[in-house]
Amino acid sequence: MTEHSGLAAQFLAAARWVREQGFSRVFVDNLFSATELMAKGLLIWLPDRSVMGSKTHRSIKVRFNALRRCDGTTTSMAGSSTS
Repeated sequence: MTEHSGLAAQFLAAARWVREQGFSRVFVDNLFSATELMAKGLLIWLPDRSVMGSKTHRSIKVRFNALRRCDGTTTSMAGSSTS
């Protein structure tokens, strides 16, 4: 999890910088990457070993949304399960 949170912090710092430069698409991409890394860092603590080897955005999104449905996390904190 430390590795994922460290990388997420780097993507957040990059997002902050590119936002200041006015690069909105790069900002969104970096913000998405940071969010996904934070979600994966959280999911690693669960007993689902498939998260460790997950290489796709969809697999992380599906697992995080399943967690959201179980613990009451709001939709604003997790992507819509319909996209």
